[in-house]
Amino acid sequence: MQTLDVRDPNQVTSVSQIDADLGVANRRLLVLSGIALCNLDSSDDDLHRDETVVRLGVYARNLEQWSAFVGLASIANDETGFVFATDTTQVSLDPQSGELLLTTFLALQGDDSSLHRFSYQVVVTIVRVSPHIAGKIRWPSSLFRPASEDVALVAPQLTVMANRYERVTPPGGFPFDRLTPLIPGQIVKVDIQGDWCEAHYRIDNPAMVTDLQVTVTPGAIFGGASGGNIVAGQVNGPRIFKLTVGAPSQDDIDFAISQIVVR
Repeated sequence: MQTLDVRDPNQVTSVSQIDADLGVANRRLLVLSGIALCNLDSSDDDLHRDETVVRLGVYARNLEQWSAFVGLASIANDETGFVFATDTTQVSLDPQSGELLLTTFLALQGDDSSLHRFSYQVVVTIVRVSPHIAGKIRWPSSLFRPASEDVALVAPQLTVMANRYERVTPPGGFPFDRLTPLIPGQIVKVDIQGDWCEAHYRIDNPAMVTDLQVTVTPGAIFGGASGGNIVAGQVNGPRIFKLTVGAPSQDDIDFAISQIVVR
């Protein structure tokens, strides 16, 4: 079995989505399509079967109805007898994360045959979960005072990122934290009050059932007359956390930007 993810363009391409609000209690009608890069090969006359799961990047509390179509998109054969087949397909929810999964059972036969890609279209009605992370970033205006509370003036100066967190211990080495960037955040509001500035951020649709850590990186515009290093430290909320279907959001992950001067 192999698992492909629509968030990785090296695994699934031409990803598209139509999302319609059915007007009742967060029920949605979704049409999801793409081309999955399964890259299956055969070098003999045996019939090979494979189960491929495509993680569709949509989270739901309940899957009410579904319809799925899967078709061959790219195949190759070296002038021998062959079989290329998409036998069965089904749509389900990951029992832990609530993510929509497309499971397809493929078959391949032929001396030097390849099934490179298959296309899919999935239509579902679901009760959707919309996970998010939100918080505030605060700093003294002496480091950077925007000309106004226009978000467009501040957003380019702050990089907010949801990262996958892993504690890694290399063979014979010391453990360290590994952060893998997953999805950036957006600045949605700016407040300027006296000597302080505050930006509100939001990260929509972060990964579920994954250890996450948010980081903030100030831009070069932050600085002061005395020089020093500009750092953004977390001041509120859990440093490492995990979103679930039961608790799909994490608010109040707040940061403070400050200047460290070494004399």
